[in-house]
Amino acid sequence: MHHIPGPPRDDEAPIQTRALEYTLRPRSGGLQIRVTFTFRNLTRDTAYIMRCVDPEVRLQRLGEGGWESVGRTGSFACLGEPIVVSAGGEWQGRFFLSGAAPDCNCVPKFAEGQPEGTFRLALDGVVDGFDWETGRGGDALPLAQRVSNRFKIRLP
Repeated sequence: MHHIPGPPRDDEAPIQTRALEYTLRPRSGGLQIRVTFTFRNLTRDTAYIMRCVDPEVRLQRLGEGGWESVGRTGSFACLGEPIVVSAGGEWQGRFFLSGAAPDCNCVPKFAEGQPEGTFRLALDGVVDGFDWETGRGGDALPLAQRVSNRFKIRLP
């Protein structure tokens, strides 16, 4: 197995992961990682992270055509109370990724070569306002204000 060095840290990204490289670990009959991250609200206003129970976080892989979503956690199936992050404030979250090895006759499983590469997280449902009476969120923050630094994922 070859080593994929982690990319240099992009300190300007509004989401910072704890590490720049993660190794999938065998767990519960599959492979799994946990990415702990901090979202920094770099806007001048309060940001609201919409959620059901947990916010929706997408894992994006850098491919030949740019960033592609390859996994996600969280759901907007219901509307819970939003997470409120003041201007300049921070919120910590976690992203869990799991799947079976490509050679396993299991579901869900990673495609051949899929687990390794350069990735980032995108936090969905981050809006610039929230009406507490109606439960409606404002406009979504631009993607550039809710993505992480790049990081690597590799097989054990």
